[in-house]
Amino acid sequence: MKSYGIDAIGAKKMVRCEIMAREELFCKLKADYVVPGGMTGRILKWFDVLNLVTAGNFAWSLTTARYHAEAEDAYPGLRAGNQKKLPG
Repeated sequence: MKSYGIDAIGAKKMVRCEIMAREELFCKLKADYVVPGGMTGRILKWFDVLNLVTAGNFAWSLTTARYHAEAEDAYPGLRAGNQKKLPG
């Protein structure tokens, strides 16, 4: 918002457009790269992993307290364990 001098609504629209453009580019590059019979199973597996990681990140972003401070912490024990101070 500061970099472009825009409000929150404009920033959300800008980020959404950027995400959509990058997803479209990824799908195009993937379609160009994936040639029937021209790829190994390992490469196809990496494309599947990219899809799963993206979906997982999206799901995490929808539920994390990082973006929803008012939400109940779904993992209070995990958070407390990670916040313990290290010696020294």
